Amino acid sequence: MVRSGLPMQIAFRLSRTAIDRMADSALADPENANQLAGRWAGLYRIGEVEVIGKTVVLYFDAGGEYGFARVPGYLADSIENPEDPKNDPLYYKDFPKMKYAGGPIGHKIADDWFVLFDFYWLVKVGWS
Repeated sequence: MVRSGLPMQIAFRLSRTAIDRMADSALADPENANQLAGRWAGLYRIGEVEVIGKTVVLYFDAGGEYGFARVPGYLADSIENPEDPKNDPLYYKDFPKMKYAGGPIGHKIADDWFVLFDFYWLVKVGWS
């Protein structure tokens, strides 16, 4: 069950309305978006909020290492913003920059929402 991502899928779906509301609030006032930090969005406590263009990133930690990103209009199942984007088909400028090798990479969880970071998806699947 854990390998399928089912626990995280269920937690995301149960929290979806609250997560969408928080992302809408952040996008409505990007300059003050990080004031949403510390609040709960469904089952998830938000540690940091970042708005990049129309992308809203809700991190579950204050260091910005894992969370969810709403990326409107991005159609692929994976997304990233590497330091050297040449010839990278997953490159998207309105996505958090890589802070270390191997991340951040997003994997689609629903519609225009992505789970951030490979290590989160592969190691912490089911965390909520």
